[in-house]
Amino acid sequence: MPHYCPHCSMVIAPGALVKIRKGLTRKRLETPPAKQNARGRIWQSMRMSPRFTSPELQATAEANAANVGAMIRALLACGYVRCMYASSGEVGDHSVYTLIRNTGPHAPRLRGSLGIYDLNLKQEVARNA
Repeated sequence: MPHYCPHCSMVIAPGALVKIRKGLTRKRLETPPAKQNARGRIWQSMRMSPRFTSPELQATAEANAANVGAMIRALLACGYVRCMYASSGEVGDHSVYTLIRNTGPHAPRLRGSLGIYDLNLKQEVARNA
């Protein structure tokens, strides 16, 4: 996708030097930063909130219940999240969780029954037995 100079409408190629002001240039980035996916937004919401529930994560991360539930279950099994209060099952009652292993900005990748891959630590983390 071509980018145009806002002043002269000239096409700016990726990696080209762009003049910012007299005597100052910088290299244009190849691509803009990637938009974060749902699980990345869930991870960011967990990191910012000391205690959270599933509906809170759905609202703050703009993610569906299936993604939030899968993320919480995987992180619980691997020891990244602790359940502070278990739901009684009544309507409007939700379990409260806290993040106990905040390893960094990148969301862990879920590996099904194997556990997770932590991008911040660059290692596999197995599920606790």
